[in-house]
Amino acid sequence: MSHYDIRDFVSKARDDKHSFRASTALQKLAERDPGFASLSIWINHRDSDQDIAPAWTDQKTIFYGADFEKFTLDEKIAVCAHEIWHVAFRHITRGHKLYGRIGKNFHPMLWNIAIDGIINDALSLGGYRLPGNHISLKELLKQYDGVDVDMRDAIGEWDAEKLYMHLLEKIKQQSEGDGDAEGDGQGGGGGGAGDLQDPGQDIAAKKGFNGDLDYSKVSESGEGGDSAGDQEWATRLARAQLAGNGKGALGHIIADIPVTRTPWETVLRTKVTRAVTFDPKINWSRPNRSWLGQEADARRRGAPTPIYQAGMQQRSDKPTIFVGVDVSGSVDDAMLNRFASEIVGIGQRTGAQIVVCVFDHGIHSVTTLRGADWKGEITKIEFARGGGTSFIEPIAEAVKAKASIAVILTDLYGPFPEAPRGIPVIWATLDDEKSAPKPPFGALLSLAR
Repeated sequence: MSHYDIRDFVSKARDDKHSFRASTALQKLAERDPGFASLSIWINHRDSDQDIAPAWTDQKTIFYGADFEKFTLDEKIAVCAHEIWHVAFRHITRGHKLYGRIGKNFHPMLWNIAIDGIINDALSLGGYRLPGNHISLKELLKQYDGVDVDMRDAIGEWDAEKLYMHLLEKIKQQSEGDGDAEGDGQGGGGGGAGDLQDPGQDIAAKKGFNGDLDYSKVSESGEGGDSAGDQEWATRLARAQLAGNGKGALGHIIADIPVTRTPWETVLRTKVTRAVTFDPKINWSRPNRSWLGQEADARRRGAPTPIYQAGMQQRSDKPTIFVGVDVSGSVDDAMLNRFASEIVGIGQRTGAQIVVCVFDHGIHSVTTLRGADWKGEITKIEFARGGGTSFIEPIAEAVKAKASIAVILTDLYGPFPEAPRGIPVIWATLDDEKSAPKPPFGALLSLAR
């Protein structure tokens, strides 16, 4: 960023239409890292008398409450950078999209905690001094995984969606042993996805954290009050990284930089639907009905016989989706329900029958769902737990069922057979693509985000 650009930013920060409380901190932030200045110039900064949080954002404006003035100057600079990151990294839009995917399993406060942990550890690595009660990614992983991670490695591995799903799974496992987590279901900063029990409330209460995301101005499309969309902010982020001097968080390689990712539900839907949708083939032994009419008319009139037109081959069998569910390990009920809903939806749309195979080191059950009552049928299947894993038996069952496609929900730890001839296989796993074991055949689909 040029000196002219920084002066323009400082002039805007001093404007009486902008925040008086944050003006000095924003100027110092611009001097420290021009990358943040190049992002901040697209954001409104306003003082507010609302008692929501020291600072919060609605994706268009960053608001600074009375408690913001209690921070030291260094802490104010870090908080300004933190809120700018929320806007630039589209955390409200991304939260809304995640809610659209997972529905009642989306909890606004837990989402806020996941993204704050990533932001704060990246800022700490950049030398920023955060308020003492801040949420930390390192602390979250220590609490729920029992591992002491290097902050640099952690922010390079975890993006917000992946971390959220990981924390949700860990908290659910913990609550099964210790009782249900408490929470009043209200998200921070103006509400969120509805009155749902939010496991993030417990963490927030211990930190004295009220949340700093205001969803009230988010439309049904997930866009906030700003006219810029994801692509425009991606361009601004790229420019900010070039402008940054490396001292701030923008100088680090972080996994949470927003990139366009196709949700796994869409990928699964596309691949399975394509496999079970019948692609008609030409049958030269059966003439086209239209040609039969033309040929009869030509004979009646004594005209030349028209060029032969072949008919299309009719499908006599019903397409089959084979679903293998590995019950030996980490697939929890919430993920199983989401996965099952997707498969049921595909069956309803395509008319395919679904063969569900529950397995671990052997086959527990094989059930054929024929579509009379999809949801009722799938809930009758008993998903036992425990045991090792072998993929030899379920793949043999897929061949036996003459499946059009096989989808295996698993952690991918176990012996594999040879690839089944003529049956595409999708290995759906909870692990990230980078950390998941690589199957010897078929496509890998990560459900981690």
